[in-house]
Amino acid sequence: MEKLSEKHTFLISLILGFIFLAVFPYIVWLLKPTQPLQVWILDNTVPTKDYREHKGLMWVLNHFKMNNELAGREFQYDTDYYGFFPVSKDNYHIRQLPMGDVSPDLIYIADTYGVYQEDYFADNLKGDRSSLIYGGLSETDLLKIEKKLRKYMTLIAEFNSLASPTSTDVRGRLEGLTGISWSGWIGRYFVDLTQGKEVPEWLVINYEKQYGEKWEFRGPGIAFVSEDDQVMILLQGLDIGSGGIAFSLEKSFEQEFSVQEPIPYYYWFEFVQPEKNTETIASYHLDVTESGLSKLKQIGLETTFPAIVRKKTDDFTSYYFASDFADNNKVPQWWQYWGIDIWKKWTTLDIKGQTDFFYWHGYVPIMKKILADIKLQQAQVGKTQY
Repeated sequence: MEKLSEKHTFLISLILGFIFLAVFPYIVWLLKPTQPLQVWILDNTVPTKDYREHKGLMWVLNHFKMNNELAGREFQYDTDYYGFFPVSKDNYHIRQLPMGDVSPDLIYIADTYGVYQEDYFADNLKGDRSSLIYGGLSETDLLKIEKKLRKYMTLIAEFNSLASPTSTDVRGRLEGLTGISWSGWIGRYFVDLTQGKEVPEWLVINYEKQYGEKWEFRGPGIAFVSEDDQVMILLQGLDIGSGGIAFSLEKSFEQEFSVQEPIPYYYWFEFVQPEKNTETIASYHLDVTESGLSKLKQIGLETTFPAIVRKKTDDFTSYYFASDFADNNKVPQWWQYWGIDIWKKWTTLDIKGQTDFFYWHGYVPIMKKILADIKLQQAQVGKTQY
């Protein structure tokens, strides 16, 4: 009986230990103060109800306890943004940025590429281009954004806020706000360039039209595409070394944003130039061979180029993310656990073609620092935590 009692005591202690480990992070998260925040999230690229272009951003806001001030609760993926709202295959509505005296603390332009006929609740597996339903950063939206820029306010814009279907005039004004100029070139890493897999059909068509030869690429590589549909392909092993494309913070910003190591990147990116009086927080580096370097020189591109540019003015602070940073459809279902961001950083594997590794090692700590700065700004204008 004594041995049985000891066994039961051990099992009870073990169970209680597991319960404590499961509940403790939630209690710690619950006890942390919540910061009310007015956020404008603009997402014009929501062809399906996965909300992937802003889902990663809202998870970060919720995990670090930035509550939707207007709603008095956590941010919800399907309601708390502006732009395109899918309803059914034949129905959608547009939620415009508000007018009036409401002044957001953070404006985040997540994606303005838009929604196209063949993408909207359709299986456009080939990535064919089709007619635009809605998209681009409109002059009306930009004007509303410009009117709200004020002291202690932060503006963040991501990849594809500048490209088509956004007009040239609107692009130029947004470039001025974010302190960059777009080269007209974008790129993406592909795990397999074989036609019919992940490569969009329009890219194949443009290549064959430009070079007069069939698309016969195989294996990993990077595709570069210009605003006028010029195409350049770099193959890994021939033009690109094992390093591929890597994201890294400039040395002077590593401690500020808590990102010390280069991070592989596997999705869309673009080439921008920082203007005077800006800070290049992070850059991309292409590991190219002599062959790859020669091809880049042909189209006027460099092997190292900005990934994050920050502009500080007397009125506001802006960031430009020259990539699809917030695009992540695999965020955890729950955010109410202290330390889950660190746990995911430790446990997420670097799998070629997947964005999860970059999300946890790069995007989350960078956004954590930006949100911490916003909290300080809120304290200066008298907004209190609760």
